[in-house]
Amino acid sequence: MTTEPKNPEEIVSSAIKTARLSFWISFCIGTLLLLLYLFKITDCTLLLIIGFSYVQCAALANAIVFISLLLTINQYKVYNQKLYLKGVLILANIPIAYVYYLVVIKNMY
Repeated sequence: MTTEPKNPEEIVSSAIKTARLSFWISFCIGTLLLLLYLFKITDCTLLLIIGFSYVQCAALANAIVFISLLLTINQYKVYNQKLYLKGVLILANIPIAYVYYLVVIKNMY
C-alpha cells in the first residue's frame, strides 16, 4: 500500500493550521493559569509549580512547531510570507510569557 505525497499547498496549509493552533492553545492555557493564580482560586504553591512546568512544556512544543515551520519555509519558498507570519505568531508567545512571569513575580511579594 502506497500513499500519494501531499501537494505543497496541503502541506503549507497544515503547517499554518498547526502553528495557529499551537499559539492559541499555549496562550489560552497560560492565561487560564495566570488568572487562577491572580484570583487565588486554588493553592498558589501548587499552581506555581504547575505553571512553571507548563511554561517549559509549552516552550518545547512551540519550539518544535517553530522548527517545523522553518523547515517548511526552506522547502516551499513560494509560501514564505504566510509561513513567516505564523512563525512570528509562535514567537509572540515569548514576550507574553515574560509579561505573565513579571505579573506573577510582582504578586508573590
